[in-house]
Amino acid sequence: MSERPDVGDLVHDLARNEKGVVTDISRGKLILRSPFGTQQWTPDDPTKIRVEARRGSWRIP
Repeated sequence: MSERPDVGDLVHDLARNEKGVVTDISRGKLILRSPFGTQQWTPDDPTKIRVEARRGSWRIP
């Protein structure tokens, strides 16, 4: 998927090679959280964010 991410989406931050959940969009910047912890970050390069699953369509095993 290459759509623009929205709150609740599962994304892959290619620059960090990490998956994250979009928890907020503040002043146009994404705030991501690890799906398995409490780590939060703002992507350094938003062009390297790929939507893997939309809110409500993914689950943590």
